[in-house]
Amino acid sequence: MQDGTVELVNPKYVIDLSRPSEVTWWAAHLAVSEMDLIDAAKTVGAEVGRLSSYLRQVKARAEPVPQP
Repeated sequence: MQDGTVELVNPKYVIDLSRPSEVTWWAAHLAVSEMDLIDAAKTVGAEVGRLSSYLRQVKARAEPVPQP
C-alpha cells in the first residue's frame, strides 16, 4: 500500500466473486462498496493487484481538484 502500511496480500490472488463473504471482505479491505468491487472486476478482472490499482485510479479521477 502507498500509505506506509505493510501489504501482506499476494497481488496475484484472484477474488472468488461467487462467494459473498469474500466479496464483502475484499470490498472492506479495498475500502470500496461491494458493487464497486464487482464492477471493477468486470473491467480489469478479479486479480487483487489489478483491482487495487484500478480502484486507486478511479478514486483519483473522482476527487475534486482544489480551486485556487
